[in-house]
Amino acid sequence: MTDIVLGPVLSLYSVAFYRRVARQRLGRGLAYLVYLSSLYSAAIAIALLAFWLPAADRFVDWLAPNLPEVKLTDHGAVMDAPQPFVLTHPVLGTLLVIDTRRETPSADDLRGAPLFVSRTQVVVSEGPAGQRRVYDLMPQTPEARARWEGLVVNGASVKRIYGRLRLLAAPLAFVACLVFFFVWKLLAALAYSVLGLVLNLLRRERLPYASILTLACFAMTAVIVLQTLAAFGAFGSFRLSYLTAWLLTGAYLALAMLLPGPVGDGPAGQAGTAAPA
Repeated sequence: MTDIVLGPVLSLYSVAFYRRVARQRLGRGLAYLVYLSSLYSAAIAIALLAFWLPAADRFVDWLAPNLPEVKLTDHGAVMDAPQPFVLTHPVLGTLLVIDTRRETPSADDLRGAPLFVSRTQVVVSEGPAGQRRVYDLMPQTPEARARWEGLVVNGASVKRIYGRLRLLAAPLAFVACLVFFFVWKLLAALAYSVLGLVLNLLRRERLPYASILTLACFAMTAVIVLQTLAAFGAFGSFRLSYLTAWLLTGAYLALAMLLPGPVGDGPAGQAGTAAPA
């Protein structure tokens, strides 16, 4: 257990640590990936609570009193406020245009409007190329018409929905990041293990594949640390390239597998060979 808890530190510098790891079962490497995934996900959840959600709170507090009331009927959207209504953020610029007098917006209507609401459509403009997604506001079935009738969207309803989603934001972010990060790094470990198989050909006593994959799980630590720091903006615009990641992880695998010493005495995965944690 100690090797897993202290793994993010020991795997950065200790050759003796890698020699121990090579004698442990593959499950230890997978458990280490779960541990790293938990640390990464916790960091994302903390950042969400400390930085991103407060920014979202300020945006919703600004949006609520500035958003007019739009009613959804079986004939489409209707609004009593003067039209076209343009919602402009003091920093982000124009965010929304509403004109329910129009059934289908023209190209001129959509120019400069990331989100345009007409009587029958919501048009979302995406990217510099101006790609657009169109969502129909006309209910197509009697059941949809029944649900649609009398539905009102305004600042209060948006704030109420946001408040409910906010309660789930951190837990959902943690679980989603945990699953994504674990699968991502497991696939990466499988890829790096191919490099380990090549390095294994240079050894006099070959390691079993389970040991190589276990070593790959730990050898990725330096890359994961750098990727995490880069994701949080520690290096500005710098991003770790795939080539750099392969070279760095390969260097750790080479140190673990090729330096003289009793690496892997007792292959991983065989009963009675695991070193105590």
